[in-house]
Amino acid sequence: MAKPSLRIELKGINELQQALEKASKKAVAYAARETLNTLAFKGREIWQGEMRQALTLRNPFTERRALVERAQGFQIKTMEARLGHTEQYMEQLEHGKSVRANEQFRPIPTEHAAGQAKGSLAGGRKRAVRPKNVITKLGNLKAKVGNAKGRKARNARAVQQAIRSGKRLALLHLDKRQGIYRVMGGKKNPTIRKLYDLTKRVTPKPKIPTLQRTLDKVLPLGPAIALEALEKQFARL
Repeated sequence: MAKPSLRIELKGINELQQALEKASKKAVAYAARETLNTLAFKGREIWQGEMRQALTLRNPFTERRALVERAQGFQIKTMEARLGHTEQYMEQLEHGKSVRANEQFRPIPTEHAAGQAKGSLAGGRKRAVRPKNVITKLGNLKAKVGNAKGRKARNARAVQQAIRSGKRLALLHLDKRQGIYRVMGGKKNPTIRKLYDLTKRVTPKPKIPTLQRTLDKVLPLGPAIALEALEKQFARL
């Protein structure tokens, strides 16, 4: 008596093979590219938040100049997305580099220039410089001191000239320091408040690594973003 034969028929093998080949050629590359670009744009969003929290921003320019170059093509080995900034001062802040003045000095704004209370600069200038106090808007402050001899005489002549001109701004040398001062009060008993310190030719930049903080937050998101991108590609298949 003949034994019954068992026949197994597998359907869809060719279609499955074609789908896997398609996945290996394009779907994985699409997913990799989407992962890189999503990480870069998510990083840009986090970086802008770090800037707003850590820096004193006068306008949205600094945030907007954080730009992304998208990953392109299908070669995973050479694929990359870039997140960077167009302005050099962000690199200086990231690494805490010192800045050398182009002229004889580098103006450092005081708390008075930002409208803060006197003496608050020790804790850090928290506000942006007021628009009217931006140094590029102050004009030429070199006073005509005539034949005045000695530092005190030149300072007194500069203060009086500031009052007469109505600008109420004077370039003064006090002891070993030089600065731009706002002149307040009348001619007899004027008082001065420093707007800018002009003493240092090289000034240290504080190290504020906003980009490094961003990387520490965005890179752990990579696996979840990659999984979502792969699932999307396989769902299309």
